[in-house]
Amino acid sequence: MTWELIVERKGQSVLISSYFYNGIQAKYFEKLLGIEKGFDHYLIVKYKNYYRKEDVDAWKNCMIRYFAEHGFEIIAEHLKILKNKAKELLEFSEDIKIKEEEEIEKESLVLFKKFSQLCLEFAPAMYYIIIESIIEKKMTEMIEKRIKSNQEYYFSVLTQSNKPTDGTIELISLYKIAKRYYNNDEISELIKKHLQEFCWISFTKFVGEEWTEEIILERIKKIKKESIEKNILELKTKYAKQKEETKKICVQFGFTKEESDFISLVQEVVWFRTFRIDVYTKTGFNVKNLFRHLAEKLGLSLENFVFLTYKEVEEYLKQKRQFPVKLAEERRTEDWQLLFDKGTMTFQYAPPYLLEEEEENNVTQIKGKIACKGYVQGEVQVIRGVKEFYKMKNNAILVTSMTTPDFVPLMERSGAIITDEGGITCHAAIVARELKIPCIIGTKNATRVLKDGDLVEVDAEKGTVKKL
Repeated sequence: MTWELIVERKGQSVLISSYFYNGIQAKYFEKLLGIEKGFDHYLIVKYKNYYRKEDVDAWKNCMIRYFAEHGFEIIAEHLKILKNKAKELLEFSEDIKIKEEEEIEKESLVLFKKFSQLCLEFAPAMYYIIIESIIEKKMTEMIEKRIKSNQEYYFSVLTQSNKPTDGTIELISLYKIAKRYYNNDEISELIKKHLQEFCWISFTKFVGEEWTEEIILERIKKIKKESIEKNILELKTKYAKQKEETKKICVQFGFTKEESDFISLVQEVVWFRTFRIDVYTKTGFNVKNLFRHLAEKLGLSLENFVFLTYKEVEEYLKQKRQFPVKLAEERRTEDWQLLFDKGTMTFQYAPPYLLEEEEENNVTQIKGKIACKGYVQGEVQVIRGVKEFYKMKNNAILVTSMTTPDFVPLMERSGAIITDEGGITCHAAIVARELKIPCIIGTKNATRVLKDGDLVEVDAEKGTVKKL
């Protein structure tokens, strides 16, 4: 059995992990999308997440055969199914959000079991995105066939999202408030309204410090006054221009209707990658009150409650037992291993773990894909997850495994962004382009090579990062 590192997420809750990684079993892919393969094995060691390589290879080969049989247009059908499942989950969470306290208290276990089932059923959305390596190969072949020069530029244009994510909409709202702030207008009510609409973004993976008026005001103060109007205009018109530019390129280089439709699908996949995380984040935020009720029944704080698996929550509630506080605390604050094996979840709290990643101390230069061009020198800050957000310094080089919407306030303050993971659909690439921050993705080893305080040269014209 060979394990392959995917991502490191310091502080990611056990509850969301139990939904993600039990919900990507073959039985869920088969039931929802008619795909016979899935990921029956998964491993978390000290917040580092691993696939079983054999599962990944089998799934990719299955999808290659699937696309050969059904064509890439089947992606549109799959995305429609996944979006409908997202709608069902979101609507259910909204219903829970508006329930009276007495109703939640009376039905808490029933509501939680239904919520868990919907979370598991939507989980294939999290790893369907692995098709990006297949569609990236197809896109590259199309561009090489039609376009003979400046292929990297056209690849970048044709693989950008075709519509704004909630994070982009939040950014536009923030810029508008900043404009009022620099006009010396009263903005407290605007900030409150902003928080009502977007505060859920801070609850990624069911953890995170809830945004406050002070946090929003601090973000506003870091926005350059002279760039506000330009940024608002660019973000508001970006997606219409993107569609027009895509259409122009397709006509100019003679892409067929089938190829043009494929490009549209790729752009939809780029948008969907962030959307699927937003769904879990928003639903988790909506049911926080339910979580609080359940935590109280189990004798836990909300912070500790989300470090139980959904099966543990259900089991302890049925037995009317309280969960050991010390064990929940240990999971939240210490190292551990969690093995997923065909629906069974097994914890281990002390070495030897199945895997121990070694640091790469002798490497002085790393290379990745260019997500947003630029050049900068600066000091590295390695942020492995929400537990390390406090470390971020202004203008530091943000180094992480991959970004999610809750990283945006950190990304706004960074001088450049470097990630281990990421392809054409990744969150870091989308946001870096919107913020116009140099960004290199898919380095594979940045978080193992670079350390806090390292002085580096980020050359996002060449896709290299060099220690100085």
